[in-house]
Amino acid sequence: MRKLLMLFSSILFLSLALSAPAAHAQIWAPDHKPLELGLGFQYSHYGVSGTQFHNLGENASFTYHLIDPLTGAGARITGSIEGAVAAGFAGHPSGFSTPIDAKSLFIGGGPHVALESPSRYTPWVHLLVGLDRLLLTSGTQNAFGFMGGGGVDVKVLGPISWRVQADYLGTHFKSSSWLQNNYSFGSGVVFTFR
Repeated sequence: MRKLLMLFSSILFLSLALSAPAAHAQIWAPDHKPLELGLGFQYSHYGVSGTQFHNLGENASFTYHLIDPLTGAGARITGSIEGAVAAGFAGHPSGFSTPIDAKSLFIGGGPHVALESPSRYTPWVHLLVGLDRLLLTSGTQNAFGFMGGGGVDVKVLGPISWRVQADYLGTHFKSSSWLQNNYSFGSGVVFTFR
């Protein structure tokens, strides 16, 4: 009897769901704007081989839209490929009696996933893999690095958005067996092109 009641309830629920008006099930179809160019300002913190320093710098990113794996009535998830350059300057390591210049450069690429909707806000995440370079007074160091994080783009006017982002920077300098943990915060403007 219990199984029969469960079957009857399921059939009733499905029939009510299927008889509902289809007007609310309309798929949101946004304009495809496949290219984005982001330009911004960043603050980075590095802790490498016992030396801590902070950088102010600039970043630039280029994103190309590839796929929409999920699209629904109110939003869509987009998959893109992103290339980025982050250059830091005006860094001064702590713990030294004389000032030492410290500059950083990250060049990488990888996936960029965003949640687009008709609202002004577009949250996103990315994971970029590439080369990290430190330019210190004592010399230059190159290492494998990756940048993982995310942010939100806020539509301001037409194809222009304001971006706020935070990233974890993983580096592997001086043949260390450990990954160095660094971070970065940034903000800037994003231009969207057809």
